[in-house]
Amino acid sequence: LKLKKCRISSTQRWTVPMNAPSADADAYRAAARLIAEADYLLITLGAGFSADSGLPTYADDPWAKDGKGYQELCDTRVLLEDPACGYGFWLQSLKRYRSTQPHEGYHILERWVGSRPPSNVWIYTSNVDGHLRRFPALARQLHEVHGCIEDWMCSSSMGYFRCDDDGELCPRSGPLWEAHNEEVALARRQGHTRESCLKMVANPPLDWSPCFETGQPRCSDAEAHGHSSKGARAVTIGEDSPADWSAMPPRCRCGVVLRPSVLMFGDVDAALLERQKARADIYQQWEASVEEALASDSSKSLVVLEIGCGIRVPALRLESEEVVNDSCKRGGRAHLLRVNPERPPPRPELLASDSYLHIREKGLEALRRIDAELKDICEDS
Repeated sequence: LKLKKCRISSTQRWTVPMNAPSADADAYRAAARLIAEADYLLITLGAGFSADSGLPTYADDPWAKDGKGYQELCDTRVLLEDPACGYGFWLQSLKRYRSTQPHEGYHILERWVGSRPPSNVWIYTSNVDGHLRRFPALARQLHEVHGCIEDWMCSSSMGYFRCDDDGELCPRSGPLWEAHNEEVALARRQGHTRESCLKMVANPPLDWSPCFETGQPRCSDAEAHGHSSKGARAVTIGEDSPADWSAMPPRCRCGVVLRPSVLMFGDVDAALLERQKARADIYQQWEASVEEALASDSSKSLVVLEIGCGIRVPALRLESEEVVNDSCKRGGRAHLLRVNPERPPPRPELLASDSYLHIREKGLEALRRIDAELKDICEDS
C-alpha cells in the first residue's frame, strides 16, 4: 500500500463531525482519508499500543515484587538498596519484552511509514520495550522519550544532578548515594573518565540470565560485594566489551554498576538526561520544520496519530495536542486522530474545532479497520 500514490483530490475530501468520540464506519473512513492525504505524519504510541501484544500497562501492575508496585520498582534507589529486587525487576521486564512478538499493528504502521519519505514521518513513544526497533522504517525517525531497556549505561552519574543553569553537577545526599559516589570517585582515580562512561552503551546478551538470590547483599555492603571499603571492585573485561554481564549486578568497564537507559520515576541521572535531551532536540527540530512548512503552504497537512496514550502518564497526550494546537494557531492544517477506548477529553480549543477525531477502540483493531479503508481509497483513486 503506497499511500503517497493515493492522494485525495479536493473533490474526494470528505469530513465528519470531529467533536465526539466514535468507533463507527464513518470515523474510520474519515481517519483513513486524513492519513492518505497528509504530507506529514507524527505517530505517538503509548502503553496501550503494546498492550495488544499482551504486554502489561501501568494500570495492570503485574510487576509487584517484594511488596513493591511498578512505580516503586522503577526507581534508581532500588538498584542500590536491593539489587536482587531492582535488577531482578529489570531482568524480568527484559525477558518479557524479548519473548513477546509485536502484534500486527506494528506491521501495518511499518508499511504506512515505509511508503513515505523518512523526513516526513516521526515516531514518538513512551514505550521502553524496544519493539519499534525491530522494524526498519519505524526505527528511522524514532524518539523513545523514556529510553529503552535494550540499552544499558554506566550508573556513575546516577548519584548526581544538575544544580544550576551552568550545568554544575551536585551529589545526591544520604548514605546510599555517598557510598555509590565513592565507587565512582575510585573509578575516576583509576583513570576511567566521565566522558568515556558517558559514551558507553551496552546491550544485554540474548542469553543473559543471572540468578539473583533472595537476600543478596545491598550495594552499600561494599565488602560483601567484593569491593574495597572505599570504592568499586576491579573488573576484568575483554577489550571489545564495554561491560561485564557475568557480574551481579552487571558492571561497566570502570567497575561501577550498570543501569538500564530508562528514565525512572524521580530520575536525575545527568548522563541519561543528556542522552534523552540530544534525541529530543532532533525531534523538536523536525517538529518546528513541519510547523513552518504548514504555515507557509496551506495545501500541506499534518496528521498526529495517537494510539494507546493514557492519562496516568499524560505526557504523550499533551504532546499530541500541543503539536496540533500550535500548528493550527499558525494557520496550518493539522488533525489529531486519537485511538483509545477511554474517553478523557482533549483541551477545549481542540474539542471545539474540526481538528480532532477520537476513535474509541483498541489500537490493533483500529489500525486494521483504518488500513482496510486506506486500501479502498487507493483502489478508487
